[in-house]
Amino acid sequence: MVERTVYADDAHTPKIALRQIFGRLSLRTELCRAAADSGLLSVEVFAMLGDAAAAVKNALRTVIPTTALGANAAEQELALMQLAAVWHSCHALQGQFATRRARMEEDPNKVPEMAQEDHAEFRSRFVTAHPDVILLDAKEPHKKFVEKISRDFMVHGMVPYYPVSEIRTRADSIVQKTGLTKNAEDLLTISKAEEPDQVTDVQTLMHRVHALFMALEYLNICTYSRAAGPLKDLQELEQFKADCPGLPYIVAADALIRKKVHRLQSEQRETFATFEAALAEVLNNHKYLWNDARTKAVLAKVDRAQPIAKDDQDRVLESPRPRPPQVGGGRSATTRRSARRA
Repeated sequence: MVERTVYADDAHTPKIALRQIFGRLSLRTELCRAAADSGLLSVEVFAMLGDAAAAVKNALRTVIPTTALGANAAEQELALMQLAAVWHSCHALQGQFATRRARMEEDPNKVPEMAQEDHAEFRSRFVTAHPDVILLDAKEPHKKFVEKISRDFMVHGMVPYYPVSEIRTRADSIVQKTGLTKNAEDLLTISKAEEPDQVTDVQTLMHRVHALFMALEYLNICTYSRAAGPLKDLQELEQFKADCPGLPYIVAADALIRKKVHRLQSEQRETFATFEAALAEVLNNHKYLWNDARTKAVLAKVDRAQPIAKDDQDRVLESPRPRPPQVGGGRSATTRRSARRA
């Protein structure tokens, strides 16, 4: 669930991992801002408040002004309990990070399983926030795909580029292939990876891109809105589909946009620290990518329409076979025998 608190400025905005915990625990907006204004901006800092709940509450009383916690003692104690719950989640998550990262570095195909309760809560909150969106199995992200994005974001700190064959919806049946991989001790172990599912029609492509943006809101990475970029990107894809119909052209256009987003995040992290900022930059200031995709589509159609002329040098010419010489000036054998008798 996207945590929608408006913070004072970028310097007082918590990191995404902490905002995910805020959203999961339904922390009040006032407490989110109070924690951020006091400097509690990351999971690591929250986890260092103490080793026990009592010590954490005392630290919170010192760090956060009393007026921000509530008007009376009861409200202040309740606010401290809610912030202590955030500390408990951060403390547990911090302990799991190192173990998970080590396991996932040993086997890149290992994806930690998400609790079914958390996934159901993500979906219910999305439905509540977007009652106008009609959800179908073909447009919703598969639980395995949500887990994969969560794993990649935790390891790399950004959203990688996923080909449409790797984006999976609830309507897809995921097949795993078994292979061998090397762990840290250079021993061969059995590894399971998802078998890519190629896209065969344009509608499936559009549904999978929609599922990707839904999954990003599930994980509090990017808001599902036009202002943030996802709905605008889907609209641009629909317009491109009308201008240049054909699955290969739309796949290429979608790849150009999302690869550019990933490149901006990879090469300009200070400027585009979030997926949302990189996507907005590409859609607003890199519109030439759509024109490049349209030009490539038109050129591809022209190349397909032109007949292929064969070069004379490529042709194989057969020389005529020589006729065998005829004996006796061309007379037949019967004529020659009659001449001998005479």
